[in-house]
Amino acid sequence: QFFVETLRKQIKEMKEMVKGIGALRRQITQLEEQNAELMSHVVPRAQLLTLLRELAKIAERYNISFLEIRPPGLDTMLQSETADKPIRAVPFQIVLQGRYLDIGAYIEHLNQFPYFVKIPEFEVTGKDEIRPAVEARLLLNIYASSLPFTQPIENEPRSVSNTRGKL
Repeated sequence: QFFVETLRKQIKEMKEMVKGIGALRRQITQLEEQNAELMSHVVPRAQLLTLLRELAKIAERYNISFLEIRPPGLDTMLQSETADKPIRAVPFQIVLQGRYLDIGAYIEHLNQFPYFVKIPEFEVTGKDEIRPAVEARLLLNIYASSLPFTQPIENEPRSVSNTRGKL
């Protein structure tokens, strides 16, 4: 009799657990979609140079010249992303030349850029030989990853498909 009651109790508990599986699956799908949306704004590390060329083309539309692009040090480029830290800021020093308002409009345009970029340092210098233009030195962080974007957050395989956004 005790054994039967224990089994009934376990069956009831299992049924309660099964009821929550549908909600958990929906939550997993929602989190994977949010992750896909986030990762669609992260540049694959192999495409960093292509992205810099695109930024230079956009600058030309604002009558701005890229005078210098200094890549990060070798130690930074050799660092690898991990499942715990899948995204990393890759810093580039960029020197631009153009009119002050054009440079401001260009930087404002970067807010609409489809990938995550951040300018934590910005310095403008006026030089007599280039007036009315100015020179702007930027530290531009491009958020990149070398991990495949179809990889789940943790290392367990998933039965729910991971669809990723554009890149």
